[in-house]
Amino acid sequence: MSVYCKFAFIGLGSSHRGTGLCGPGRKHKDQHPKGFWNSDIRSQAKKSMTDNIPIPVCQNCYYREKAGAVSWRHEYNSFYKNTPIKKNPVSLDLDWSNFCNLKCIMCNSNRSSTWANETGDFKSSNGVQTISPQVLKDICEMSTDIEHINLQGGEPSLIPEYDEYIDFLVDKELAKNINIGVVSNLTNINNRFYNNLKKFKLVTINASVDGYGKSNDFIRYPSNFKQVTKNIKALADTKFELSIHVALQTLSIFGFEQFMNWIIEMQNLYAKKNKMLRVNLQRVYGPIQLDILSAPTYMKNKFLTQLEKYLKSSTRIKSATKFDLELINLKKTLFNSNNIDRTKPLYEYINQLCTIRKLKIEDYIPDFYG
Repeated sequence: MSVYCKFAFIGLGSSHRGTGLCGPGRKHKDQHPKGFWNSDIRSQAKKSMTDNIPIPVCQNCYYREKAGAVSWRHEYNSFYKNTPIKKNPVSLDLDWSNFCNLKCIMCNSNRSSTWANETGDFKSSNGVQTISPQVLKDICEMSTDIEHINLQGGEPSLIPEYDEYIDFLVDKELAKNINIGVVSNLTNINNRFYNNLKKFKLVTINASVDGYGKSNDFIRYPSNFKQVTKNIKALADTKFELSIHVALQTLSIFGFEQFMNWIIEMQNLYAKKNKMLRVNLQRVYGPIQLDILSAPTYMKNKFLTQLEKYLKSSTRIKSATKFDLELINLKKTLFNSNNIDRTKPLYEYINQLCTIRKLKIEDYIPDFYG
C-alpha cells in the first residue's frame, strides 16, 4: 500500500490546536504556519512519503483504509493529482476555532465551544478556543499562491477570525482566484459571511446532516432539521454549490430510508434550478460506541433492511458513486465476526448525554431501545 499524499506537498493544515500536514492529521502545537512550512518536520514527512514509509501523524487515514473506507488521503490524491507544487501553499485546510452553536454527540470540546461549556473545559475563555494573531498574520503572508481553501470549525459562519481572513483575501483581490469550501451545520445563514463568499471564484457549502428529522436533531443537538432544510432550499437560489456531508453513525440508522428519500427530494429541487446537489459519506469511528459496526444486532438488522431496499431501488441518489460504494462496503462488513458489540457502552453514553442535557432519547428516536 502506498502512503504517498499529495496534500503534504502542496497544502497546509492550520488549527487552533496547532499546525500540520493537513486538516485531519495530527497537529504540532508548538508550530506556527510559516515555521512549519519550512521545517525539518515537514521535510522529513515528505521524504518518508516519497520512500513509502508510514508516518504516525497519518494514522487516521491508514485506519480508514484498513477498514476498507475512502480516506482523506485518497480524496486528496484524486483531487490534487495534477496540482503543481509551489513556493507557498496552494491549498489550506483551516480549523481556527471551536466556536459553535451545536454540541453533536460525536464531537468534543476541541470542536465545539457549547460542548466545552457543558464539560467545563476552557473555562477561562468561556469554552472558546481560537488561533493567535501570529497564525492569522502567517497565513495572510503565505496566501499568494492559494487556489483552494477549506473552512471548518466550530461553525465557520460564526468565527470572527475567518471574517478577518476573508476580508484580507477580498481586499488583496485574491479571493476572485480562489475556490473556497465551507463545512457548515447550516442552522443559520450569516448574511455578512455569505455575502463575502460571493466574491470568491467558486463556493461550495458542505452541509453536515447525519439523519432524518428528530434523529438529526438529537445527533446534532440542538439543531433544527426543519430550519436546516429551509436553509438548504434557500441556497438553491444562489450561485453557491452545495454538498450534503453525511457522518454515518449508529443513530443514523433510525429513519435511514426517510433520510435517503429526503436527500433525493433535495436533489430534485436543485435539479429544477439546473444545479447539482452532491452527497458525501464518511463513517464515524469515534467515540467508538457510535461506530455503526459496533451497533446492537437489532439496530444492524433494522439498518440492513433499509439499506438493501435502498440499494435495490430504481430511485437512488444521483451522481453518488462513492456514496454507494461506501454503503455497499458497509453492507459487506456490517456483520463481520471481528466487529465488537458495544451495546452497553452505547446505551451508557446516550443515557449520560440525556441526563446532562435533560433530554429523553425516546422523544427523538422512539424505537431506540428496540
